[in-house]
This record gives sequence, C-alpha cells and structure tokens, in this order.
Amino acid sequence: MCVLLTQPAPRIDPVASRLRQRGHEVACLPATRIESLLGALDVTVLEGHVRRAACVVFVSPSAIDVLLEPLAAAAVRWPASAEIAVVGPGSVEALAERGLDASVTTIHVPPHAPFDSAALLALPRFGHPVPSGADAPLLVVTGETGRGDWIDVLRERGFEVDVLVAYRSRALEPDTAVLDSLQGWLDERRPAASVFTSSDAAARLSEPLAALRDSAWLFGRPALTIHPRIAEVLTDNRWRDVRLIPPGESRLAGAIESLG
Repeated sequence: MCVLLTQPAPRIDPVASRLRQRGHEVACLPATRIESLLGALDVTVLEGHVRRAACVVFVSPSAIDVLLEPLAAAAVRWPASAEIAVVGPGSVEALAERGLDASVTTIHVPPHAPFDSAALLALPRFGHPVPSGADAPLLVVTGETGRGDWIDVLRERGFEVDVLVAYRSRALEPDTAVLDSLQGWLDERRPAASVFTSSDAAARLSEPLAALRDSAWLFGRPALTIHPRIAEVLTDNRWRDVRLIPPGESRLAGAIESLG
C-alpha cells in the first residue's frame, strides 16, 4: 500500500520507518514541525516540575517527547509518585517507547473514543471536585497554542494546576519532492491511503494536494483519521472516503493493511 502520512515532524519519521519495514511505500508530508521550548531550562528544573506533581497530564505524543527526551538524556528516572494522564492510545504507545507503563506508575487514559479533553475530564481521576489544598498540583504539559478551557474546568473542580508550555508547532510548506512522488502515484493509479491526525493538517494540505493532476482520484481513496472533528474537516475539503480509526500506531498499521 502507498501511504501518505501528515503527522508533525519529527514524530512522523519513526512512524514512516516502521510502516516501510512492514512493506509499505510511504510519503511524508508534515504540515507542522514540533519545536521544543524547554531548551533553556536546566534538567533539574524539569525534574522538579515532575516531582512536585501528583499527576502529569500530557496533551499529545509530542508533549511526551519534548519533556522526556531531556530527562532521559540526563538519566532521570520517572518518580513513581507522579501519576500520568494522557488523552488516548497513541500517547500510551509514546510513553511505552520511553519505558513508561503501568509497571512504573499509574497511567490514566480514556477507555474509548472519542479521545479528547472531554474524555480526559470524565476520567475518575478528574471527574469529581476536590477540597481546596487536598491534592498536590497537576502538571499539564502542553503546546504554545491549543484550547485551554478544559484546564479551567480542572481548576473549577478544585485542582491546583501548573501549566508547562513545552513546545510550539511551526507551519511547514509542502515539500515539492514529496508532491512529485504523490503525482507519480496518481499517474499510475497506485492504491493509496492518506492519514491525518490533526484538523490543521487536514485543512492546510488539502489545497496543495488538490493542485496535483487528477487529484480527484486521491480524494476518492481512503483518508484515515482519529477524531470526528478531523473527519468533518476532511469531508469539507473534498475527501470522499473518510474513515475513523482508533489512535495508536499499531491500530494505524492494522487499518492500512485491512484496505488490502
């Protein structure tokens, strides 16, 4: 199968590598690049943020990467006292890549789709008000942009919340060499699937893809995504065969291979 990936760089690279190992031809067209904002902080400061928290909430796999990379480089072990909360299975897999699973600490994750901030707020860990001062702080590791209303809900429920803005998303222009490769797929009518994990990528990349010759063929091929909001954006931007799949790399590989 020919697979178009649009996840942010650099996280897109290992996903592409593992799909190629499974025999797929992969084109990488990230809409954004994740850039860490933690480079100026001493690792002892980062470790202190973690150790003060009763629970660290990662908003995405990218948040996991940018916080855990410097800690791992300094051989800092995750404290068992710091629970972890994530939005979905993709982040659980990202934690496992870093050696963090249920054997290391408690991990809270919504049990079913849709995997979003509303599902996170509904977890038993966060779903009930707590008395003021009864809980050690939550540490939310997030990006420079994004919704913060769910953090306000946590504070309204009595949680003390510290926010660590750990990364920014820098918009990327579509790589012309990759677009040329995609044109080859279209010219040869090769079986293809496209993967979108953000509404931004779905909106921004649809225009340059539409500029390719015979792009209607690509827009008629399966577009795989992980959330109904992204599916709506894809449908609004010409994609005619939009399919919801569970988050996580293993689920992605299974969905691609089920297309046959």
